[in-house]
Amino acid sequence: MSALLWLLQRASGLVLVLLVAIHLGVQQALFAVPLRRAALIAVDWMLLAAALYHGLNGLRTVAYDYLHRAGAQRAVNWALWLTGLALFTYGSWGLWILIQ
Repeated sequence: MSALLWLLQRASGLVLVLLVAIHLGVQQALFAVPLRRAALIAVDWMLLAAALYHGLNGLRTVAYDYLHRAGAQRAVNWALWLTGLALFTYGSWGLWILIQ
């Protein structure tokens, strides 16, 4: 399981670089305004998800370096899942406001 999470951490970093490049490209593109806005919202939503995964998985990795008891690691997992869900919901709500 650790090897898979390590691989996903690296993959999410690459995805973040790609999405930031796309975000900047769409922002400067010559699309019609509604199309550009929809594309930017979609890219921003994917950026939100990738950044949250990358950051929270990194925090989990650091916490596991210091916490060796299974109960403590389980508590960290739950806290990070709940934090991620709350932040993703809040960020999605902010993007939804931009669509309106």
